[in-house]
Amino acid sequence: MRGHDRFNTSLPDDLIIEIFRRLDSKSKRDACSLVCHRWLRLHRLTRSSLKIGASGSPDRFLQILSTRFPNVTDIYVDERFAISPPPCIGRKRSRDNSKVSSEESCGSVGNVDSPYLSDAGLAVIGNGFPKLEKLNLIWCSNVTSDGLASLARKCTYLKSLDLQGCYVRDQGLAAVGQCCKQLEDLNLRFCEGLTDTGLIELAVGVGKSLKSLGVAACAKITDSSMEAVGSHCGSLENLSLDSEFIHNQGILAVAGGCPHLKVIKLQCINVNDDALKAVGANCLSLMSLALYGFQRFTDK
Repeated sequence: MRGHDRFNTSLPDDLIIEIFRRLDSKSKRDACSLVCHRWLRLHRLTRSSLKIGASGSPDRFLQILSTRFPNVTDIYVDERFAISPPPCIGRKRSRDNSKVSSEESCGSVGNVDSPYLSDAGLAVIGNGFPKLEKLNLIWCSNVTSDGLASLARKCTYLKSLDLQGCYVRDQGLAAVGQCCKQLEDLNLRFCEGLTDTGLIELAVGVGKSLKSLGVAACAKITDSSMEAVGSHCGSLENLSLDSEFIHNQGILAVAGGCPHLKVIKLQCINVNDDALKAVGANCLSLMSLALYGFQRFTDK
């Protein structure tokens, strides 16, 4: 019968999905998705990562993407990047070329017109991407502990979390420790709202799984947090510290409790030779040691 696509209809969904997975570039996958509506639908099921800028209504953008790519496991949001959807994204046109309502195409999220990612956007991530394993929120200054806690309760498979420059507080970090028991990688650079309370609760909650920790410019995170890391994070392999509020006491605790450390980066002006001796004596798997601002270190 003319026009009947016997080849396409004979291919099972699993085989077409495998075809998409074997294509080595986004441009090739996008081109193949144009074969027909079925291939487009299956292509969306194979999408595993998203990268957007927190500008141009990111909450609305995430709402659209959550309906299109339900199997995403990696989301990267950077407020420094001005990556926004085209004006017509997610909107269908009728035969008279008029646009359907934005509510039909985008769904309904709170504060959809905000130029910055908000707690409403985190709620969309939590509800729309339950398989999420990796989340980067870079300089997303409008998100709060309430939004982070809500997300943590939904995204329990989370393994990597980057909160660089986010002004979240202890309650949000504690919720991550309580809910995300598979967390392996955590970056807290420039999270100025955090104190020892939040990091200690997180260490208690996910210490068994945590392998990488970065802390910088967090004035209220002190040796007490490092003692908790030493007590609970025995599998830690990568540690990056940039703080004038961490002293020998904290490094000694980490060195004594984290023998599997492989990479250490220190920019702690109040740490001296005693801390390095402890690292050398206890961290026998160490492969890389980077020291910055080491006014108190000597040749010893």
